[in-house]
Amino acid sequence: MKRNGKGKEYDFDGYLIYEGEYSNSQKNGKGKEYYQYGNLMFEGEYKNNLRWNGILYEPNNNNIYQLKNG
Repeated sequence: MKRNGKGKEYDFDGYLIYEGEYSNSQKNGKGKEYYQYGNLMFEGEYKNNLRWNGILYEPNNNNIYQLKNG
């Protein structure tokens, strides 16, 4: 069964690791990815399950990187 629309993914411990859009069971569209314990890892656009355009945060949130076209 293919997943389309919005959804969430959790790790085995129940922590949210992704929330966003899916197309053909892959991350496609806008979404957010999280480190364990809830710190934001990436916010932006996904294309075929890859981070494509957006902002990537280091675990300690001190450094921020702009990601363009993968």
